[in-house]
Amino acid sequence: MKVTNEQAVGRDVARNFRQLASELETATTDLASVDTRVVALENLGYITGATNTTTQSGIASSTPTDLTGLSVTWDAVAGRRYRISGRVRCTQSTAVGVVEVSITTAANTIIDRDSMTLGVNESASFNPWTIVTPSAGSVTYKMRVTTFSGGGTVGTTLDAEQPSRIMVEDIGLA
Repeated sequence: MKVTNEQAVGRDVARNFRQLASELETATTDLASVDTRVVALENLGYITGATNTTTQSGIASSTPTDLTGLSVTWDAVAGRRYRISGRVRCTQSTAVGVVEVSITTAANTIIDRDSMTLGVNESASFNPWTIVTPSAGSVTYKMRVTTFSGGGTVGTTLDAEQPSRIMVEDIGLA
């Protein structure tokens, strides 16, 4: 059977349409993959934070105390990692002791801590930080301070130029 020019062109057109349909399907799959990766990148960076410039004093030995204004609550997304970082300047007031600043859950479970020995009236900055992967939903973390191994009292040394802070950043997929 002899194939006419129109039939040959028709077959070529049909073959080209099938090839284009296949390429379109591949492109759609690739686009869905890109979309998934873009969604994974959403919300990267700063989520929430708190700053305080009010000094706290007289925090007694071995009595962990919440730092005023240094609590953060946000809606965590399942499968995401968050970096929680804090900064506070403390002064040991009455005796040489180990000052400890911690990041805790709302239930006071210590997640991370930064500590050092300070002499009487000696000050230092404390910068605890941690990476967490909480379950989805509302979560709260906070900063606490205590002094021990020598006793005395500790307080925060804050002002507008040196406030205390806690900050949450979304750092990507878990």
